[in-house]
Amino acid sequence: RDLSKGVDVSFNTTGAQSFPLARHGMGTRSLASLLVFRAYVSWRNKQATKGGDKVHSVLGLEEPESHLHPQAQRSLFAHIRAIPGQRIVSTHSPYFAGQAQLEDLRLFIKSGGDTIVSRLDLNSLKDPNDVRKLQETVIDTRGDLLFSRGLVLFEGQTEEQALPIWAHRYWGANIHELGFCFVRVNGTDYFPFVWLAKELRIPWYVFADGEASAVKDLDAALKKAGEPTSAHCTNVVVQSAGKNFESQLIDEGYMAEIEQALNEMSGTKTFLDDFIASMHGQKGKKGVLRDYQSAGGRMRAAFDAISGAKTSVSRHLAQVITSAADPARRFPSKIKKLFEIVGIEHGLKKCKDEP
Repeated sequence: RDLSKGVDVSFNTTGAQSFPLARHGMGTRSLASLLVFRAYVSWRNKQATKGGDKVHSVLGLEEPESHLHPQAQRSLFAHIRAIPGQRIVSTHSPYFAGQAQLEDLRLFIKSGGDTIVSRLDLNSLKDPNDVRKLQETVIDTRGDLLFSRGLVLFEGQTEEQALPIWAHRYWGANIHELGFCFVRVNGTDYFPFVWLAKELRIPWYVFADGEASAVKDLDAALKKAGEPTSAHCTNVVVQSAGKNFESQLIDEGYMAEIEQALNEMSGTKTFLDDFIASMHGQKGKKGVLRDYQSAGGRMRAAFDAISGAKTSVSRHLAQVITSAADPARRFPSKIKKLFEIVGIEHGLKKCKDEP
């Protein structure tokens, strides 16, 4: 405000009439003030340098992204970075924080009556590729993780679409209301997420498949992050041995719900029967002929059907199961175990079962 005293600024976009700055919204005015300050500091710095002085300016900004839309928040970061000197910025914006370099981040967390400050010890990462993954796959694209109450990590799209529905049914509030981030790691690349969460003291949990290769990769990631194996890590829930998300549901007796979900997805009443009729005897994975007529064939067909339509059927499947008339069937065992662990650590109680 002081910098703009005595100055009347009007500006316009192409094809529009000029508009006084004082009539613009808070976001535009705050950004304009920052640009004025940037010009002022640059001028002062040049003047001091010409006079033989050494200048080290310090700028502190509290949530400068307020009132700005996401793209403007991203633009704001570049303007602040261009200001000479040391810049200390507090922010609640994932768009702003997501552009910062890893070594520049400081996370303030309230813990009881104390405030804890944490940072990333990049020197402990020996592989430059790990640093790159942290920057590109976590910070650049998932800056919201930094503000999370806790992270729930899992492999793919099935869990990404289905788990939030189960969580809403379990706690009676969606994951965003509760402050959690449910994060797909795209396979078994858990390490950058686990390492970041540990370093910044953000509670983290893993919901993983029980197939041998998946468990092996998970254990390797946990070991690399300085954690015990999945079998001894209390915040890690793994499906039964050899099972993934889909086969675990079949193993726990959810065939009726799976068939209903497939029907809802396709808009038909006999999706699985039609699938068996058209796909029996056809080549499946690795060229093996599909057998849906012998013992257990219908369950194999259901597994193949939902595995081939993961992104389409996942929501339907979660909605059908969470709407079961019997409350005891609304939460498969491993999902229930995950929510129990999270609930205990965060003081969240399961909501009352209702029809």
